[in-house]
Amino acid sequence: MRKFSKSEIIGMIELLVCAIIWGMAFVAQKKASENITPLFLNGIRFFIAGLLLIPIAIYIIKKKSEEATKLSVKKTILIGMLTGLFLGIASNIQQFGIERTSTGKAGFLTAMYIVLVPVFTFFVFKKKLTIMQIIGIVIAVVGVGLISLKNDFSINTGDLLCMAGAIFFTIEIMIVDYYSKEIDPFILSMICFLTLGVLSLSLAIPVEGTKFSFDNLKEALLPLLYLAIGSSCIAYTLQNLGQKRIDGTPASLLMSLESVFALIGGIFIMGDRLSLKEWIGCVLLLAGVFIVQIFVRKDEEKKENIEINDEPNE
Repeated sequence: MRKFSKSEIIGMIELLVCAIIWGMAFVAQKKASENITPLFLNGIRFFIAGLLLIPIAIYIIKKKSEEATKLSVKKTILIGMLTGLFLGIASNIQQFGIERTSTGKAGFLTAMYIVLVPVFTFFVFKKKLTIMQIIGIVIAVVGVGLISLKNDFSINTGDLLCMAGAIFFTIEIMIVDYYSKEIDPFILSMICFLTLGVLSLSLAIPVEGTKFSFDNLKEALLPLLYLAIGSSCIAYTLQNLGQKRIDGTPASLLMSLESVFALIGGIFIMGDRLSLKEWIGCVLLLAGVFIVQIFVRKDEEKKENIEINDEPNE
């Protein structure tokens, strides 16, 4: 068994903490939804997160050369706003779903985006799926069915919304992944969060304005700050630091544990209870996610090795 270096161990700890913060964010979202409506919640949450990232973005821009900044500024703004649009749709649909289902189920159903990414990549970029990836996807889908479908094959509205949110999370992830090498992640996140915050608040005022009160906002302040500072700013930073220290496969596996921590938080903090069928579904969905991630990464690593070996010697 290979020994991990000190740097890799630190990276694993960073990503584990990141997964815990993201998992507990489902609890914070559920708690906040008791006092504040979905659009206002996401609008305030992400607008605060965007404002907090402004100093970091300014520092990064100053470190870059003026020429590089000018060349990328228009593209960065456009991609940041596009990312904010899809993340906004995903987050708001998810928030409406969390209000109507349990915290643990919401965490696991949202984790479907990890399985959906290779599926979307197959249809959009014609990237073939391996047999093991297909097996992992099938196992995950069976897990989703056990979690969501009732005995009469009807489905809870909240579960359906969380799954719909996972689809838009998938699109947002694919956009970020495609442009991640060209655009600084902190600058991209700042524009994305501010766009999402402004869009959500713009919709919230006419749609939910009559339901908003500052007294309710005060009641939801702690979970809101946790979501803005912890889930968006701190966890995102830990993700960036951790992924620089360890390889893609263990990094992805550690981050996917957010669904497990969402379930733990739901049981011990929110008092959620799952049936045996739902427990089996959670296990199958997590197993499918692990299989897909492992074999997606192995496929990428094989291609990278082939490209390196094919390079002509100088």
